[in-house]
Amino acid sequence: MLLHLCPELVNPKDADAGTVRIPRLKGLREGWVNYVKPWKTLTTNSGYGNPKFADRAKGRRFFDVITRKIARYLIELAKAKITPDFPY
Repeated sequence: MLLHLCPELVNPKDADAGTVRIPRLKGLREGWVNYVKPWKTLTTNSGYGNPKFADRAKGRRFFDVITRKIARYLIELAKAKITPDFPY
């Protein structure tokens, strides 16, 4: 997404594969247990996935998708009645 928004901040020559460390615990590996991941211990470059496949067009598509989703959510949230058991 940064290649779309701020390409001057991205240096593809410095990118590595972003190797992700695999947890020792089976539930974490299988994905049915989750925890807050400190990025500096999860990957080699604080990213997830191989950035060598990134380009500006993909960044634009990703940006467009997430901004539409966030906008729809914020509209829904703005219309929501705040009750004592909100958001349920």
